[in-house]
Amino acid sequence: SFSASVLRAFAKTFPHRVMALLFVDGWHESFGEWEEKQGFGRISWLDSLMLLVGRTGAFAAVNYLFPPPRPSWCESETQWRWIACSSSSGRFFRTMHRETRAYQENDAFLVGENTSDFPVGCLVCADSLNAAEAPPDYPCVEHNAAWLHACSRLAEVSSNSQITVINEHDHMFLLQHPEIVVNELQVLAARTNVTARP
Repeated sequence: SFSASVLRAFAKTFPHRVMALLFVDGWHESFGEWEEKQGFGRISWLDSLMLLVGRTGAFAAVNYLFPPPRPSWCESETQWRWIACSSSSGRFFRTMHRETRAYQENDAFLVGENTSDFPVGCLVCADSLNAAEAPPDYPCVEHNAAWLHACSRLAEVSSNSQITVINEHDHMFLLQHPEIVVNELQVLAARTNVTARP
């Protein structure tokens, strides 16, 4: 989802090198506004504490010894163990810390971008967050509505955009059903008169 910001930044910086864009359930800064209203903003001291502990590799060790329950989008226990360990390594925490601190600056750069006319496709999940994997008291319905609205705003990048809503799957659908993304790429390629390889 974060790659949506990367794609937008690239398209804004090098518009002459872009023929088309495909956003796959991508991040839009307006969702961050919803999170702030809900009181889900990051706490700076907790952020620093997590970084400090994460740098030691403690989280990776705990996840290796006591892996958290495997989510529905993972295909095997081995795959999930690898993801859990690598995503809690010291290197991962340092990178995430830099990225999250740069969010505000990145979002400010993307605001007010000029609308282009190259083809844009937006794959958006109606129920991006799987309710079964959310905390019991989390406002899952409101979250998904806000996410759907925010992701749909990615279509504003171009006057030649198309939104496709995915109803049966959650945010990780591309791991379980990559054919959905491949099909959308082929449709997008046809709109740009480019031959798409299957």
